[in-house]
Amino acid sequence: MVHRAYAWVRGHFWIPCPICKRGFGEHEWLPGNELWLTARDSVAVCPDCGPEAVETNRERGLPPTDRRSTVRRPRSIELALAELAVANQSAVDRQAGDR
Repeated sequence: MVHRAYAWVRGHFWIPCPICKRGFGEHEWLPGNELWLTARDSVAVCPDCGPEAVETNRERGLPPTDRRSTVRRPRSIELALAELAVANQSAVDRQAGDR
């Protein structure tokens, strides 16, 4: 229940695992814990089912389930707000230059 509340407060997804059907949140998901449906499409699985998903993917001959290089690491809210402020200021500067 605590995990579900945390996911809701942080705006993270809360979905059932396609393997065990237990609900889990985005904050629990680990890069690589994916069950591939096709060569291009996958769904997230809970941390407990990650090894089973890897084995199922291997049996099906689907991708090796590694998107670690494309998954952004969680960051602090302070860093996220600072990045947003910089992006907003850049947009304001561009608009001012267009006038």
